[in-house]
Amino acid sequence: MVSVALISFMLFQYVGDPVVFLLGQDATPEQIRELRADLGLDQPFIVQFGHFLVNAA
Repeated sequence: MVSVALISFMLFQYVGDPVVFLLGQDATPEQIRELRADLGLDQPFIVQFGHFLVNAA
């Protein structure tokens, strides 16, 4: 199960930048930085994966 979760998480990571999709191309660097922090995308990979596992469970 953890292997499947890891593969799924990796696919979601490399599909594209969700911040750019949410804010659009005209977003300022400050807006991008703030949204990354709000979504937890500025955290290390293992922390993001841990949150992914908890939310999946």
